[in-house]
Amino acid sequence: VVYESTSGSGAAAPEAVRRRGAAVSAGGDPTMIWYGPSEGVAPCAGASSSSLRSPAVKKDQTFEARRTHHTGLVDTLNERLARVQAGGSEKAVNLQRQRGKMLPRARINAIIDPGTSFLELSALAAWDMYDGGVNSASIVTGIGLVHRS
Repeated sequence: VVYESTSGSGAAAPEAVRRRGAAVSAGGDPTMIWYGPSEGVAPCAGASSSSLRSPAVKKDQTFEARRTHHTGLVDTLNERLARVQAGGSEKAVNLQRQRGKMLPRARINAIIDPGTSFLELSALAAWDMYDGGVNSASIVTGIGLVHRS
């Protein structure tokens, strides 16, 4: 499949031609699919991230106050996530284990492909609701690979 941008005359502009699979069939890099007048995409001539200059960080009282504040927020987040990862109260967890059942996150970890991880999306859903008795709104949502899908 070839996609071409055209000028008003209907002729293809030589600088904007895209060929799907052309790089692979030509023995080139399969990630490089944009071709221009000299085959390949030219790098940007402008400033790059390595040439950008930022001022040195001032470690004054304001910096330290912000650092302390944000460190506290990260600690709070980690405490909440640890509570959610526990799977409920100690009594509820023990009851499930006595019944021979796995907790939901353990079941998920058992079915995802080895060497991959599960990205949980709503670990803090319904936080501070229902008197704190419903961790993750009683749901576990996320993304993980099962049989490479």
